[in-house]
Amino acid sequence: MGTGRIYKVSCDKAWGKHVGLFIEGEGVFHNAPGKGEHLSNIQAFSEGKPITYELVESVDYFTVVNKINTALQRPKQYDLLKYNCEDSLYAVLEGEPRSPQRKAVGDFVEGLAKAVAVVMIIVGVVGLAGVAVKGAVRALRA
Repeated sequence: MGTGRIYKVSCDKAWGKHVGLFIEGEGVFHNAPGKGEHLSNIQAFSEGKPITYELVESVDYFTVVNKINTALQRPKQYDLLKYNCEDSLYAVLEGEPRSPQRKAVGDFVEGLAKAVAVVMIIVGVVGLAGVAVKGAVRALRA
């Protein structure tokens, strides 16, 4: 790989944003269903969807290229919940895989589960209160 600029690239997909690293003059490193981590051209990455480019300035070009080459020697397979395109991008850029989209979905589901639990408690308390009131009314009528 030669020397050039590195961009974070993203495009909308049915499940969220698809992300990768565009290495100027080389292609896009990304992780995709059925293909795993690989290099492709920008058209194959985006599948015709509009692309957002963000110049990555805080990393050393050669360090990133070396990390990509290392990843391509043992490419990881795509798994939406365990190792997706964001995990691949951040593993190369920051040294640790992470997926903000997966975290956001997990946080939402966790919040939803807590809300459902609260509603169930309230319904249960109201239900018990109703039973107690009915019991009291029966006792008064007797």
